[in-house]
Amino acid sequence: PLLRGAENDWGRERLEAARRDWGDFRRAYPDDPRLGRSFLDQYKKSVEKGLTEEAFALAEGFRASRPDDPIQPDLMLEEAKDLFTIGRSTDGLAMWERFRGAFPDDPRTPELMLIQARQELKGGLNDAALAHYQEFIGQYPGHAAAPDVYLEAAAAETRLGRLEQAWDRLARYSQLFPGHEGRPRALLDQVELGRQLGRNLEAAELYKTFRRDYPRSPQVPAAYLDQARLEIAGGRNLQAVETLEEGLLTTPQLDEDPQAQALLADLYLEVGRVEDWAAIVERNLNRDSNAAARSADRFLKYQQLAQVHQELGQAADAERNYDSALSNRPPDASPEALYAIAGAYKKLMRPDKYADALALVRDSGDPFWRKVAEDELAALPPAAPQS
Repeated sequence: PLLRGAENDWGRERLEAARRDWGDFRRAYPDDPRLGRSFLDQYKKSVEKGLTEEAFALAEGFRASRPDDPIQPDLMLEEAKDLFTIGRSTDGLAMWERFRGAFPDDPRTPELMLIQARQELKGGLNDAALAHYQEFIGQYPGHAAAPDVYLEAAAAETRLGRLEQAWDRLARYSQLFPGHEGRPRALLDQVELGRQLGRNLEAAELYKTFRRDYPRSPQVPAAYLDQARLEIAGGRNLQAVETLEEGLLTTPQLDEDPQAQALLADLYLEVGRVEDWAAIVERNLNRDSNAAARSADRFLKYQQLAQVHQELGQAADAERNYDSALSNRPPDASPEALYAIAGAYKKLMRPDKYADALALVRDSGDPFWRKVAEDELAALPPAAPQS
């Protein structure tokens, strides 16, 4: 009757009467198994009425008087939740800490530790949050949430600039949970950490792992390209060539990627594979779908190709690429470049093309080069009359 009376009085806003009923019940029946539940009910109803300080005082008194009551864990969690609700986050975190210390075997403790760590991160308590993540990993290594805890902790360490710690944590995560759904992203995140830490060759090796374990990922083409860049940064140009050549053979998308083609061409020059450089540059020029927009670049590339072929003694290929350079020349092509092509035609013993190139130099508008071209044109033997 006393408990029912307390319920009725509270519902009718007769708060003092309800408090008396609850107090009378506890004094009359100190061993009743419902006693703890009556404290929890009174606590919740007080909070609902906005009487939070009264509720907190009630909970504290109950903890002091009946520390072993089975309702204590539920009451502490309710109090922590309400402390967060009214903006007392520090007190709420402290209450969670008290709960975990008092009830380490409670099945809710692991999840509570995670919630606590996340709340601490939100509140800027970074060291405390990372300590709780580490504590979780140490105490519950087989917990279903353990892989995600590794990832959350690594992400927090990355945001805080603790890159070495994040690198080590992601490496450990990959070893422990090779089949976890977050591993592809974690490998790529670790690559980025390696780049920032200057661990370029280790990061490049991670790309190999990524491609081996996730060959169908849409990020595989980009992985080949970025791996090559990391190998270049690590001073392994020959290794970068092998990476890109493998990518071009096995990944159709990469074969169409102008960045990959340009990088491989530059690498061929770096490692002395001049003929391979010429082949890839010429192929890319011939399949360029936007030639008009890049006339200056095409002019330069064709000229470079022609020079390489000429140095290799491939006169026909040299002449063909000089022809292509002139047909792709931009309106503002420099007279120096045009004069160099004229000189190349002269060495190739093509006097007609030599003269045509000199005429382009003469008409370029530069007074100095106009004089040079006119003098050389005047020195040419007269063309043979046509029959």
